[in-house]
Amino acid sequence: MKKVCIVVTMVLFIVAARAGMAQGQDGWVQFKGFKYRLTTVEGTWSEAEAEAIRHGGHLATINSREENDWLVRTFGNDKSFWIGFYQPAGSQEPAGGWRWVSGERVVYTNWDGGQPDNYTGRDNYAMLLSGAGGRWHDVPLEGWPMTSRFRGIIKVKAELECAVFRGVEYCLTPSEGDWNQAEAEAIRHGGHLATINSREENDWLIRTFGNDKSFWIGFYQPAGSQEPAGGWRWVSGETAVSPTTTRAGTTTPCF
Repeated sequence: MKKVCIVVTMVLFIVAARAGMAQGQDGWVQFKGFKYRLTTVEGTWSEAEAEAIRHGGHLATINSREENDWLVRTFGNDKSFWIGFYQPAGSQEPAGGWRWVSGERVVYTNWDGGQPDNYTGRDNYAMLLSGAGGRWHDVPLEGWPMTSRFRGIIKVKAELECAVFRGVEYCLTPSEGDWNQAEAEAIRHGGHLATINSREENDWLIRTFGNDKSFWIGFYQPAGSQEPAGGWRWVSGETAVSPTTTRAGTTTPCF
């Protein structure tokens, strides 16, 4: 029975690059095609949104419980953070008119019990309140308590869809191509097509990027190698720690 172990279909490809990028450059972290970071300055909701715009995005729009929980795990539950939910002037209090500053449709909310309540009479902005486990509170422009200052969570569309595994960042490129085009794109982003050094890493790639499409990886066979299994190597130059898997007495280049 033929065993197909090295993907050769011309679809997307995986770039493995930039060790030590778990937090990302300049504090950015990624989740499902978007990148997030905290504002550098503590301030009002409007000040936080102005900084987000300077970065090319807005204060965070939260579209699912999964995203909400990820934000809490990533940025913590011990501080309060602005998000992009607000209530325009003239809206019916306390719950009318809430919308995302990005203009996206509201598909998910996570108000705390009794919220929103317009406690101060001008609670027109939402935040992830410290100690509330990711639940939202409506607060005035200055935040709550009003004597404090707060950072916001910025959300920007990512150039590449990336995820981090054991300190290495893996990204899908936005375009499709052959293996050489894929490797050239990987090099432009500071890495190579993915080297896979363990079953754990291989399984993580499948869970992360899916099993419904084919992806290039950095394993190739130089010209003149003995067919079909001779000479296979990683384009990064790394040692192939498990270059073959033997099944029913047949050795094939599998991972």
